[in-house]
Amino acid sequence: MSKRKTSIKVAAPVARPQLRKKVREALMALPQGRRITLKILTDLVNELLAVAASADEVRDAVNWNHDQGHVGRLHNDELEQDEWYLTKAGREHEAAS
Repeated sequence: MSKRKTSIKVAAPVARPQLRKKVREALMALPQGRRITLKILTDLVNELLAVAASADEVRDAVNWNHDQGHVGRLHNDELEQDEWYLTKAGREHEAAS
């Protein structure tokens, strides 16, 4: 009996809707224009959740929001890290929901 390799295509992970919203809520609580690192954002999001999310789950939620235009990213050369903020569209989206 020969063994065949099978290839299974797996879609990129999609963050839970609740987690995507918590990312926007955490950023909305910051003063407009304030940017924070993913680590700090993960900590803020987990303060809003009954059950903590992993760093990977929060990153997926941040990336989903970024793809939707709700969250922006700027690279901080001094810290050598990306920093995240809520865009104008993200603030409007949160205000409407």
